[in-house]
Amino acid sequence: IVLDSIAGTAPVALSWTLVAANLTAARLWEAAGDPVRALAAVRRRPYITDIHEPRRVLVALSTMLRKEGRLAALTGDTTGAITAYRRYLALRDNPEPSVAGEVAAVRAELQRLTRATRP
Repeated sequence: IVLDSIAGTAPVALSWTLVAANLTAARLWEAAGDPVRALAAVRRRPYITDIHEPRRVLVALSTMLRKEGRLAALTGDTTGAITAYRRYLALRDNPEPSVAGEVAAVRAELQRLTRATRP
């Protein structure tokens, strides 16, 4: 997928565009039956420099982490899925009503994965 190549080499100055490109590439790779490449695309996280403060921020991090968790679980990377889901839930510890269902689903999947890894 050409989009994946472009997203992997584009300048960070295009961070918002890169997030959209990486998420789109992940969706396309998954639809093409290649969850490993989809996971690699979603794990590319461009940083931006906040123009108001001298700090770097991750763009759309919760969206990327939720998708990473699902793809990691799908590819058998249970540890990666658990890590991504925990980070997602830390960002969504007090979710607004519009994402409460999504948060509950991630929490349930995290519990399932955690139970599955216990001896």
